[in-house]
Amino acid sequence: MHGKFWETDFENSNSMSFLGVWAKVKTINFKANRIKQINMKHINIIMVIIMSIFYGSSIVFSQQSFDLTYGTEKAEFFKSTFEDNNGNYISLGGQKINFGEGVTSPLIVKTNGYGNIIDEAMFTKEDTSYAFHFGFQKTNGNYFVMASLTDTNNLHKYDVNYFCELDQDFGLVWEKMYELPQPYKNHQIRDFILDYDGNIFIQGIADSSEYGSNNLLFISKIDQQGDMLGFKMYDGWADYGLYSQFMHNFDSTGYVLLGSFVRNSFTKEWIELDLDLEITDWVSVIDQEHYISTPI
Repeated sequence: MHGKFWETDFENSNSMSFLGVWAKVKTINFKANRIKQINMKHINIIMVIIMSIFYGSSIVFSQQSFDLTYGTEKAEFFKSTFEDNNGNYISLGGQKINFGEGVTSPLIVKTNGYGNIIDEAMFTKEDTSYAFHFGFQKTNGNYFVMASLTDTNNLHKYDVNYFCELDQDFGLVWEKMYELPQPYKNHQIRDFILDYDGNIFIQGIADSSEYGSNNLLFISKIDQQGDMLGFKMYDGWADYGLYSQFMHNFDSTGYVLLGSFVRNSFTKEWIELDLDLEITDWVSVIDQEHYISTPI
């Protein structure tokens, strides 16, 4: 489907929307313009990195800094941290009974600006393994959280999208779960972004084989009530990096994905998408022997 974002019936749909063929006009003028565009993208990427370093440095030197180590007899880990409107830091992750592979329960910790833990909570579900990945504070002051979920019978098969809303005391307001569309068996959340209507686009990877890892690129769309609005796989695209970054582009006419994406055995670090999340362009920034391994 072109020109519009997809809509998927998660109960009845067994097929995905795929990209059409992108025809390329091979003329001298096109090649010249293409070289100019690629050079501009290199400049833009350099500017993003410089601005990120400058902005990050200003935050470090202007705010209270602290060093906090969190741990118990169990194996805790955190996936991400965000700051709420009260200046507290909300860390999202999980907790295992034993190190290594095992059942995981979500963990959320609230820390003030001086590094003091002021609240924490762990959530458990019978016969279920999952951990909180990303979140943000809604306009009503509550926290929106997302995760990947599986049952304890198959810890390699995280095939359920999980979303919940927590109040500021970590009380559960609601939770919703959606199974991955067939034939996808397992998925990971890599990053997310809010569109201008407040909807949430989640970028991640999914596997179509029972035990393999083909890391196929997908983007799902949900609203802030946890209702699934769409799910799209990008045919022929894989994400083999450790991290990826999902951002609005420079003039707010679309989005940019930064990471280590692979198409036709070649790595593409920069993918451009329009406002309907259709891929419009891509480019290789660095050589094929290196990857972007950390977010910008």
